[in-house]
Amino acid sequence: MSEDNETSLEELKETADSLGIDYHPAIGVAKLQAKIDANEEEAVVVKPVKQTPAQARKNKKDEQTALVRIRVTCMNPMKSAWKGELVTCGNQLTGSLTKYVPYNVDWHVPRIMLEVLKDKKCQIFPEKTAGVVISGGKIIPEFAIEVLPPLTEKEIKELAQRQAMAAGTAA
Repeated sequence: MSEDNETSLEELKETADSLGIDYHPAIGVAKLQAKIDANEEEAVVVKPVKQTPAQARKNKKDEQTALVRIRVTCMNPMKSAWKGELVTCGNQLTGSLTKYVPYNVDWHVPRIMLEVLKDKKCQIFPEKTAGVVISGGKIIPEFAIEVLPPLTEKEIKELAQRQAMAAGTAA
């Protein structure tokens, strides 16, 4: 056996010992290298970490309260003069959330509130003419909601600059 093979075998044995790999004392370089490689391939597979119930609740709450950028258009003719409205929603995880949602303006709302706005309906009474004016009710979605992409870093900086200038504290 050459000097390089002995050194290589000793290094491989040290590596195998540090990884906790069992091997026969008379093992060869090729077989030991194969065992180490197989162990490294197994180590690459990451097992999912078991979450505690508290962590799962926190993750769910974070998901529900994450802000989503939207533009809301009110389809309810009874609210045609309104500029926006207060919306309240919540559950056991998030508690009660109340936000003002303006109409026809890009705005950020929690994801749970977006789902509540999507579910809202209103009743309208379109007039149908068939010789005689007939008035019948119809249920329609109260809002047309456009989900917008998140702001880019550049847009956030520009918005911060505009807000600072409006407040008189330009940086």
